[in-house]
Amino acid sequence: MRWQESASRDTHENARNARQMLAAQGIERIALVTHSWHMPRSVKAFEQAGFVVTPAPMGHPVHNHTSLLEWLPSSGGLETSHAVLRERLAWLIQR
Repeated sequence: MRWQESASRDTHENARNARQMLAAQGIERIALVTHSWHMPRSVKAFEQAGFVVTPAPMGHPVHNHTSLLEWLPSSGGLETSHAVLRERLAWLIQR
């Protein structure tokens, strides 16, 4: 790996630290790879840090419900709900 930033505690710190590291090399355009749910907030943070961002989301949710039983509450569904709600709450707070 050519560049690696591992001192940050959150997305905003990651964006600022990456900007310091990459600006010294004249890098202003980046491909931002993160989970698709986290992408809107991440793009905003990296653009605020001064980057021109090309989003490269991963981890897109797939919905292949083949049985009515799959619509019942589950631990996986709770985990997904938690991730979505956390991102939406963080988005509201960040505004």
